[in-house]
Amino acid sequence: MSLKSICTLIWVLFWTNAGLSVDLEQDTLVLGSLNEITLLAPRTTQMLPWTYAKDSLHQIDTYQNNLRNTLDRRSGIQCFNGENFAQDLRIAIRGFGSRSAFGIRGIRLFIDEVPLTSPDGTSQLDEISIFDVADIEVVRSGLAARLGNAGGGAIALSTFGNQMSDGVLFTSRINTLGSYDVGLKYKVVSKRISNLLSINHHRFKGNRDYSTARTTTVYNTSRYQVSEKLNLTLISGFYISPEGNDPGALTEIQFKENRWQPNARNLQYQAGEAVKGAHIALKMNYSFTKLAVLKSLLFYRKRDFLGKLPTENNGIVDLTRNFVGITNSIDIKGLKNILIMLGHSVEFQDDRRILLQNLSGNQGQRQTDQNERVFNNAVFQQFQWQKGRLSLHQLLRYDFINYSLKNLFTSNGVQNGRRSFNKINGAMGMGLKINKGSILYVNLSTSFEMPTLNELTNNPSGGTGFNPLLNPESAIHTEAGLKSSQKQTFKWAISAYYIQVKQQIQGFELAEFQGKTFYRNAAQTSRKGIDAEIKIALSSTLNLSVNYSYSDFKFTKYLIGSNDLTGNKQPLIPQHKFNTGISFPVSSYVSAEGTIAYNGVMWLDDVNFTKSKAYVEANIVFGTTSKYSKKITLGLQVNNIFNSLVYSNFRANAAAGRYYEAASKRNIGCFVQYYID
Repeated sequence: MSLKSICTLIWVLFWTNAGLSVDLEQDTLVLGSLNEITLLAPRTTQMLPWTYAKDSLHQIDTYQNNLRNTLDRRSGIQCFNGENFAQDLRIAIRGFGSRSAFGIRGIRLFIDEVPLTSPDGTSQLDEISIFDVADIEVVRSGLAARLGNAGGGAIALSTFGNQMSDGVLFTSRINTLGSYDVGLKYKVVSKRISNLLSINHHRFKGNRDYSTARTTTVYNTSRYQVSEKLNLTLISGFYISPEGNDPGALTEIQFKENRWQPNARNLQYQAGEAVKGAHIALKMNYSFTKLAVLKSLLFYRKRDFLGKLPTENNGIVDLTRNFVGITNSIDIKGLKNILIMLGHSVEFQDDRRILLQNLSGNQGQRQTDQNERVFNNAVFQQFQWQKGRLSLHQLLRYDFINYSLKNLFTSNGVQNGRRSFNKINGAMGMGLKINKGSILYVNLSTSFEMPTLNELTNNPSGGTGFNPLLNPESAIHTEAGLKSSQKQTFKWAISAYYIQVKQQIQGFELAEFQGKTFYRNAAQTSRKGIDAEIKIALSSTLNLSVNYSYSDFKFTKYLIGSNDLTGNKQPLIPQHKFNTGISFPVSSYVSAEGTIAYNGVMWLDDVNFTKSKAYVEANIVFGTTSKYSKKITLGLQVNNIFNSLVYSNFRANAAAGRYYEAASKRNIGCFVQYYID
């Protein structure tokens, strides 16, 4: 089926369902009317039987290069690579996503309820400006029964659409490394229409040579209340990142000699990327009864990527992606205290991948030209019931996923491919309110993760076509937790989990293909862990937060040829991870926020031969308060205060021991925000 046919079908489905959309009245059910895309942003999370957290970004989060700091300081989440924009952030939730050599794998990402994750499980954050992010929501439990492929966890980002008043907001930042950021938001509001336009430009420069990056984003949200029953939201935007250099990773010896040097091969082959893209989404709600709601989302994303790898053969990647999808869900309020949700989603991904020789940064002969497609058709269902202190939740989802490859470069032989998978996933959870201040919850769920198109086409045998030995991974999650009521000034939560993973996908490198990552299935893995967090409002201006994660992740069955890695620890996962944050007044005109993070020792390879060292990161920011000015905010930030953060990224199982990427030393920045009503 062609892309044009898919788009036509989706438009027909969307407008066929248009007359059935609705908004439920406020209810006492645990989740109320579910967000149309994820389990995130429920009306009340007090008895939600999954590990869930929602936070607003603060100054110490916003005036950074990207989202690494705000994600990494949350329990259960590991985030690296805040200084290599060619590789993007590497985010792992309870181990899911840790294998990624670049980009994000294993978890689902959303922006204003619109998926950032393609059907093959690939996510990027190129189009997201940190100046646009207002809130972040995280589900740390496996919920493929609601989210589908790569549902080991989920992150939803929300922009300022509902938070900013009409007017103009100007934001800028500059630091001593040479990075700078400029942003402008303009919002207009009338009786029925509101529109928010955001334009941002970011320029990154770190201490390492050959580590610069530039990105410009434009993001627009229009909301139209057609009538009391009908409302529409149109989201659109585009982005361009013409420069994203990749300085590469170093061996331990190279790192000690000069950690600011780029990898010689990366410099020789001018490794890096240039990317641009656009997106549009339409959300619609139409009320036709008080007992049911059908919400629809239609979206389209386009991405043009040009990347250079530090290798000659197939070293230049020219990738064009079209991603289109529709999701419809209907909530039905039946008997008292019961809510049933039914949904259907169709997503289609079309990639044109051209690989060329990299002749010291210049394009050589074409070596691969192929069309890769993923089609995902899914139906899902959820049942929830609440009576008094007890709530029960049940989810079920069926996914049909088809991968296809058509070789358009026949000089090396026609090597077409097709793989199809059927997956059924379920989840059950229970919440019990013990008293006014505490809630107990337990859950059991499953998840699955498909190999991405890039992982399937990186064939270690050297040929084109899909890697026939690479298969999906699956997992069973069990979890129990205890948490406080959301209304308390002293909030706390603790959860223990056990995850069994089969056919876990692991990355590795080969000496003859430096800079390129291949993938294989580890037979079985067990993950045991504890996530704990405390938030205390000591006063109206003094707040303290403490997060802790304990992780015991190991291979329970893993054979590579004659090597038995059973019992080894999973790389890039510290056993202990700790973070504390505090916000406090310096005077009536100035407030401060500080964070201190500890990351324990990690293995850097599957064979458990090389370890990283534990490290500490400390940041602080000072900003003026509303008493100084209601329209102007001035601030000063200091990152890596004690120069104790040495590494920005690690590359697991890297050939020749090239594991390490350096973090920039202590740097100071200043920022200003000016609001005009």
